[in-house]
Amino acid sequence: MDAFKRLQKRDVVFGVDKPAKVSFADSFIDPGDEIMSQVKTVFIDALPPSWDEDYVRSLLKKYGEVEKIELARNMPAARRKDYGFVTFGSHDAAIRCAE
Repeated sequence: MDAFKRLQKRDVVFGVDKPAKVSFADSFIDPGDEIMSQVKTVFIDALPPSWDEDYVRSLLKKYGEVEKIELARNMPAARRKDYGFVTFGSHDAAIRCAE
């Protein structure tokens, strides 16, 4: 709490020109087994720049039907471009992929 209070000052900066923004994280809310059993989307990090949607689909189709692929490089608001989301046709396919 003391660090939080100290970093609330307007003159605190990181590096040359980055103003510090400090806040507490929201508490984690467990969505429960019922909601989690419906999740079909997997987050994939550290995708090489050469991997396009077709290549990602060809790699992951062995886990089940791939409904949708969203790559960060196609998301205008994404700061990083090396991740993506893959939505499978079933929760079980998403679990197989994640495992």
